[in-house]
Amino acid sequence: MTTTNAKPDPPASSRPKIYLADNSRLRPDAHRLRAAIEQICDRHGLVAEWPSEHFLFPTGLTVSARLKVGPPIDDPAARRGLAKSWRLIGNCQALVAEISAFRGAHMSPLIAFEIGIAVVHAVPVFAWTKDVDADARFIDLFERFMCINDDVSPDGNWRDDDGDLVENFGLVEFAAIAGNFVSLSRSIEDAIAAAARRLKAR
Repeated sequence: MTTTNAKPDPPASSRPKIYLADNSRLRPDAHRLRAAIEQICDRHGLVAEWPSEHFLFPTGLTVSARLKVGPPIDDPAARRGLAKSWRLIGNCQALVAEISAFRGAHMSPLIAFEIGIAVVHAVPVFAWTKDVDADARFIDLFERFMCINDDVSPDGNWRDDDGDLVENFGLVEFAAIAGNFVSLSRSIEDAIAAAARRLKAR
């Protein structure tokens, strides 16, 4: 009879929970993608949590059917679902946020909002973006996506083509958002690993 010193995995109820603020639900292979992310979390001894968007957008509805239903925010059940999601962030030990550019120059506004909620609850934020190459530095998204001229305007500031001031701090997103990141990774796998290391070190 052989014995082993390997410790059994702790029950899920005792594992740290991390809130996944990402665009996975919008992907064509959303179910497979989320299952893979859950496996990554499980390998690191974490429990994956996602917002309760099923309260907002009932599954199985076509675009035309959703339009007939009306704005989901008008539904009391949807508002309860949102409130549940925001409370869930406060009950998690970390938030892993995708800050990849989403339908424009910046990250998803919903994820930015979720980061703000995490900051209010003192939940550490571990960000990741797919908008940089493996050997590239993290660059300011203004410069990458809006092609702003590097020339400084006559008043000594950096301005866009409309003359509006660009507050460039050399970060991957607005300073009010990026200034709250514990770490910035190039993949969700790396971001989850960073969160796991931080939580285990406590």
